Amino acid sequence: MQEPAPNTIKGLDSSEDVCLPVLDLPSVDSTDMTDTSIQPKTAAESSDPVPLPLKKFRSIGVQVNIKPSAKAKSTNCNLKVKHSYRSVGVSCGIGPMPDVPTVAQTPATSTPFKPVKRPRLEEEPEDDPVELDTIPFIDCEDADPLWNLNTSDILEASIDDDDDDIDEENTGSLSDSKLFAVEKGQLVLLFNRCHQCGLLGASAVITSTEGCQVRIEQSCLGCESKWIWKGQSLVGGYPAGNLALSTAILSAGALPGKTLRVLKFWGMQAISPATFFTHQRRFLHQAVRNVWNEEQERVLGAMQTTAILSGDARCDSMGHCAKYGSYSLHDTIHNKIICTELVQSNEVKSSNAMELHGLKKALSVIEEAKPDAQIVLTTDGHKSVAKWLREEKADKVKHHLDIWHVSKGLWKKLSGLAKKFPLVAKWMKGIRRHLYWCAQSSNGDPELMVAKWKSVANHIANIHVHEDKRFPECCHGKIYREWFDPASEAYDKVSRILLAKQLLVAVAKLSPDGQTSGLEGFHGTVIHFAPKMYHFGYNGMKTRLQVAALHFNENAGREQRVAEKTGQSCHSIHFPKAKKGEYIVRAVKVDRTYRYAEKIATEVKRLVNSRKTHEIGEVPPPLCSKYTKPTKDTAITEHSAHMRYRNK
Repeated sequence: MQEPAPNTIKGLDSSEDVCLPVLDLPSVDSTDMTDTSIQPKTAAESSDPVPLPLKKFRSIGVQVNIKPSAKAKSTNCNLKVKHSYRSVGVSCGIGPMPDVPTVAQTPATSTPFKPVKRPRLEEEPEDDPVELDTIPFIDCEDADPLWNLNTSDILEASIDDDDDDIDEENTGSLSDSKLFAVEKGQLVLLFNRCHQCGLLGASAVITSTEGCQVRIEQSCLGCESKWIWKGQSLVGGYPAGNLALSTAILSAGALPGKTLRVLKFWGMQAISPATFFTHQRRFLHQAVRNVWNEEQERVLGAMQTTAILSGDARCDSMGHCAKYGSYSLHDTIHNKIICTELVQSNEVKSSNAMELHGLKKALSVIEEAKPDAQIVLTTDGHKSVAKWLREEKADKVKHHLDIWHVSKGLWKKLSGLAKKFPLVAKWMKGIRRHLYWCAQSSNGDPELMVAKWKSVANHIANIHVHEDKRFPECCHGKIYREWFDPASEAYDKVSRILLAKQLLVAVAKLSPDGQTSGLEGFHGTVIHFAPKMYHFGYNGMKTRLQVAALHFNENAGREQRVAEKTGQSCHSIHFPKAKKGEYIVRAVKVDRTYRYAEKIATEVKRLVNSRKTHEIGEVPPPLCSKYTKPTKDTAITEHSAHMRYRNK
């Protein structure tokens, strides 16, 4: 067996040598040695270091530094162990020796004892970071630098002098790291042991905070070293945690004021609203645009040559004074939102004109991507939209009306009549079902739909043979119901509603295929991301509409949940207020996914690393731009004069 090299012993691993410093030891009597065949040389006899045998000798503790690492985001702490500094006991035989003085035992008049720097222990870097749960907890209350530690407690023995700088750029996405809530006192307690020499008793002070990021400065009296630690890595010069928080607020459709107030009440260090809006203006708007453009391109590519679409507008407030109007087109075959366009009221003559302008912008997007596409479009009964499609787009767009919107108007008229005539209430559901049947059983033939609809006026009076040759008689068998008297006032009023000219025109244009029910579901999703009770800027509203569309497209086609035990499909029973005591059955879907949030975070990181400010293009001027704005002093003076007059 090859003898170990001088001044080296076998370390923690049998395949790796650990170098020891040469100690200037006092002379030792050979009679005190266990093995009398070995005699130590004096310094005069040889200047070379004395090889130390490894058998039957005393053991002393040798300090090896392995430094701990902990990344923290303010009070949010992300711990990934890369290196550790700990005191490790190494056994070696060097004969009888006096006690080695420690720092505490060194006389005050002598030079303070400083540990000799050990050579670096080279090890292969680990591919995966060590999880926090695998680190054994070791309690060492005393400040003994020779504190012994088992070899199994050593996670990593590599010492890197360059690891003091932790401001390296983050190479992962903003959402890669897990965050933990850590109290301030517990966070500072982690820095009680010196980063350089490993001695306990180092002082740590939180010197500054930047949003969620915390900066801690550690000072050690033993080795007189200082170490600055920051709780977050940097992405393009920005703290990664601050960017991640702003991205998460927008991706979740949350309101920054409420979210940051929750963190403030909790005592959590967080960014300010001004920081959020800065991130949103510089990076988030553009990141969402890029992700939405990619999604829109994918949906347009899957759209068929003859596209069956539904379109409808949504205003940001009730009434005829809305500031924003968004128009969305929905692919009823794939259940995806194709485009959603935002219109501000001062772009058109009035708020009522926003719907038509939004439809024009939406159709231009489809025509640019698919010039040869034939569109079957289902909308509500907006008159200006129907006129424009009839006069300008008759060759490319076939226009239909949504059944639900037509039946909703009919239902309101019959409900008012039912308050006076109870028999009308008994026929309301049957009349509404007949309207749906006319549209779905006529294959888009407008004349046949009108003929079937007119028959309902005879049917409720127990007359089942009709004058129209397209539909000469009813298709049902013999039935027993309470019929209307053709000579009664109730029948006269009901028949006038059913055979009104405006309703007959609408019935002729009923959609046999696509409806706007999926689009109404999207409008319900938009309520979560852009509530009507809050005001947003133009870019903020547009960005939130696009995030809502990303969420809808990802989760609209979810499968129905299946019970694990029985293997049956899951359903739930609900009692909507509109049903007035009647129940409905809904299919329980699987949980939602949020992969779009990861895409937005990745795009934000890419934009930030580009070191460029991504400002969104021009926006419409504010609504008050056409008015004369007084100076602030003038406005205050007039207000004060008005208040003095009121108080008299």
